[in-house]
Amino acid sequence: MYGYGYGYNLARQSIGASEDTFHPLDLADSQLYFAKNTATPSLWNDQSPNGYDLTQATATQQPTISANSVDFDGVDDFLNRNISLFGSDTEGIIYFASYVTSGVASFLGHTSAFHISNSNFIYCDYSSDNVRLIVRKTDLSVNNVIITDDTFPTGYIYGYVKASNGSYEIFVNGSIRTFTVNSGSNDGAWYDSIQTCTKLSIGALNRQSPVYRVCSVNKSYYNNQPSLLSTSDLTKLNTFFSDPNNY
Repeated sequence: MYGYGYGYNLARQSIGASEDTFHPLDLADSQLYFAKNTATPSLWNDQSPNGYDLTQATATQQPTISANSVDFDGVDDFLNRNISLFGSDTEGIIYFASYVTSGVASFLGHTSAFHISNSNFIYCDYSSDNVRLIVRKTDLSVNNVIITDDTFPTGYIYGYVKASNGSYEIFVNGSIRTFTVNSGSNDGAWYDSIQTCTKLSIGALNRQSPVYRVCSVNKSYYNNQPSLLSTSDLTKLNTFFSDPNNY
């Protein structure tokens, strides 16, 4: 599953990375990768070959860059890009790594959609100590709301949300988690049901008007072929995301 080859390895070596050291972008079908080390308040570089950089030109709406995270205040901070990220994808996996604070709806990793007439979206957040996945479908039917049955401590939290083979999967802090379907169904209809998405953002859910969220994001990664990832690939991704100092 290794896909970006010689040129990408040379680029990594030029910034001090070993050719033998695993990085998420070594995997084929990698679509985006944001990490704290390339973020500024006004620009967050997507390190994938797609270059889906997020921007914020308004100074008062820019996040703060702290030691290990990009911090959004939940009032009006966000970075975004007008893009149809999912396209015709029928599956996908988003890895997240963030810091969470008790009592605050802190976003882990967040992709949201904006469509002036349909309001289709998907996002994942951390609320009431649970991980929550919410999907708004193209047909505007009831939201799929998936909530983990267990709760998690404050501090660093990492994992993934995945839609593949007709079902959702949530992995947090080292293991696959059981969850409750709060509404909708566990149908895995994530990407192919929201193809009209036209905006990618972190820090705000963009619908007819933004809904801002507190979040402290360390890194985020998206791959649109999770069914092709081997057990070894997933183990390497899990290990990589478990360390906040891995960029």
